[in-house]
Amino acid sequence: MPTPDPSLVRDCEVAELAAVTSWNDALPVSITSALGAGHRSLGGGLLVQASADVLMFNRVLGLGVTEPARESDLDEAIEHFQRTGARRFMIPVAPGAQPESFVGWLEARRFYRHNHWIRLARDLTDSIPERRTDLRVANFGLERASEFGRMEAEAFGYPPELAEFSSSLVGRPGWNFFGAFDGDRLVSVGVMHVQGAAAWFGFASTRARYRGRGAQSALIAARLSAAHAAGCRWACVETAADTAEKPNPSTHNLRQLGFRDAYERPNWVKVLREGC
Repeated sequence: MPTPDPSLVRDCEVAELAAVTSWNDALPVSITSALGAGHRSLGGGLLVQASADVLMFNRVLGLGVTEPARESDLDEAIEHFQRTGARRFMIPVAPGAQPESFVGWLEARRFYRHNHWIRLARDLTDSIPERRTDLRVANFGLERASEFGRMEAEAFGYPPELAEFSSSLVGRPGWNFFGAFDGDRLVSVGVMHVQGAAAWFGFASTRARYRGRGAQSALIAARLSAAHAAGCRWACVETAADTAEKPNPSTHNLRQLGFRDAYERPNWVKVLREGC
């Protein structure tokens, strides 16, 4: 993988931080109370929590990106998640995160490198190809919010009660929701959040029986066109690693549409208590 461009890393990390902040701001009190959810700023990043033992919902994003991290940020995060009763939580570390001693601080506190995600980025000044599917591709709004939430929970293996984490986003400023439809049935989705130089892509999923019909490629192309029209310089997305042992179709689709591997971002996990 090439040496990451520091300005691209910053743009992509800031875009994700803005998207996740907006996502958590969208959650109504009824949901946060029922699911033990919450979020707050920490250092230059964002701490998010939920009672479910899902790392995506128990993590600290953005430390060391817009300002140097501090050891006290890590200690505060550990104390916070211990207080909430979490079994574990995660801190993704972007390339070039400051200070250089950041990873050493994690190791000293018995975080371990759990896995890594790949950040892919696409230059929106390059031409955007069309992608066709026999499904109908269109934007959707609040009328599909519940259906969208259920699809996301099912696709990512989240507990059903987490469906509202996704559905509450629909209709929020800065967000665009794209779907592929079989008749009137929503069968594939892709989402975009726009703020600043980079558009953040996420929430891509397709119902199992509709895979292989070009839905995700068409949804990626639709979002690229929308991001370009919004004046963004980059589109960015993160996916799991694509390996021979564990192929990742999402990564394949993105690369075919001009995304390139920008950098790897390790996820460091702290286990606070054993057992499930």
